Formats: sequence, C-alpha cells, structure tokens
Amino acid sequence: MSKRLSTKPSEREFLKCVKNHSMTVLRDDGIDRHLRFRAPNTSNQYFDLITWQGSLCFTGDMGTFVFSRIADMFEFFRDKTANGRLRINTGYWSEKLDAADRRTGGYEVFSPDTFRREVKRYARESGASRAVQRAIASRVLPAADDGEQFAYAAACGFQEDEFSLQDFYEIDCREYTYHFVWCCYAIVWAIKQYDQKKEAA
Repeated sequence: MSKRLSTKPSEREFLKCVKNHSMTVLRDDGIDRHLRFRAPNTSNQYFDLITWQGSLCFTGDMGTFVFSRIADMFEFFRDKTANGRLRINTGYWSEKLDAADRRTGGYEVFSPDTFRREVKRYARESGASRAVQRAIASRVLPAADDGEQFAYAAACGFQEDEFSLQDFYEIDCREYTYHFVWCCYAIVWAIKQYDQKKEAA
C-alpha cells in the first residue's frame, strides 16, 4: 500500500474493499478476542482485531493502531443507533490512540490543500488587501508543497504593508490519513460481523 493516499475512503469505497472478506475467530474468550478478516487467497487489505482488558489493536495490511478507553473496546466502538451505516468518529477516536503505525503515515498528516485553504481564509478574515492576498499567493502558498516545516515558516515569516501571518502557527493544517480512516471503518464493520455471527449462533 502507498504510504499516504490523496483522499480519505468513503464508507462505500471501504465496503468495496472488504466485500470478499470473511471472519476467522482465533480466540473468543470474553473480552479477550482475536479475529481475522481477509479475502480468499490474498493478504491484500487483510486485518486482525485483537482485544484485551481496556484495549483494542487493529493490525494488518493497512497498518497498526492501538486504542484504549473502556474495559470492552467492542462496546466502545459498537454503534447501536447507526441503522446499518458504518458511523465513525475520527476526532474522538484519535484521542483514544495509544499507538499509531508510522509505516502507513500514522493517524494524521500535514495537508498542503488544507494549508492553502486556511492561509487564504486567515488572510481574508484578517482584512488583508487584494494586493497583500496576491503577495501571499505568490510567496506563501507555493511553500505548501515543501512540507509542514517550510510551509509554516513561509506563512509566519510573511509581512507586507504592515500585514503579517505571524500568528498562523496556531492554525491546524493536518488531516486524518487514509489508513486511519480505513481502520475506523474496518473496526465498526468487523464488530458488526462478529455480532451477527453471535446472534446467528
């Protein structure tokens, strides 16, 4: 898998990825579980869910993320009001991360598009003149593609006609990674598969 994909997966796109996945129960002892989800004859986008007291580990082809919040983490992620949808809460769930896989870009990454959008918004709402906004477009926005450090240095160092962006460092220009969003959908979907199998039994 690519280290970082340019867009976040939608629920529909995620479901296409796992349409042939089936569940194998490797351990199911109260809140101590080990479930594997994979398509036949391939390890592409396979994943395991492992739970123990107070923790849940998602690991596999899409990276590794460990969450901790309550004793039974299936109960934490289980959504009984979603009406069949895979409802996720990336913001709240990211706060419960104990570990995030650096190999797949972690759980959030600097977004050049968000940086450009936020710089324009900040300048406009701060009353920058059209001339200053043109200067920002030529001297600050191109730095977005040079990485987070250079982008923020260009923004915070900008000054033109007594207008500056020196406080722009307070603006968050990061977004959740493709793999983290995929992981969130996968956890909710996997718990649904587990619950349905339990109910059928």
